[in-house]
Amino acid sequence: MTRAKQLLAAAAVAAATGAACIAISQPSYAGATPNTASECENYLFNKGYTVGTKIINACTEGAGGNEIGCNLDLVNAGVSSGAASTACELADR
Repeated sequence: MTRAKQLLAAAAVAAATGAACIAISQPSYAGATPNTASECENYLFNKGYTVGTKIINACTEGAGGNEIGCNLDLVNAGVSSGAASTACELADR
């Protein structure tokens, strides 16, 4: 293999590797902004609540724009109405 062919092959491998890394590093979220959902979860965790499936789902719902559903789900999960309201506002930013 000539030096030019070796350089072209190396460049092609580097370009393909870079493209694969970019494609892999772009997460996909179903309508929810993970940063706002995690703000909701972190707020509730810092208030002393155990952040399990119900709270995670409610915060994700709030991050998707359904602040009322988020509130209802959090209250049904045992979160006080005041904490639920603040958490869902954080999720819906």
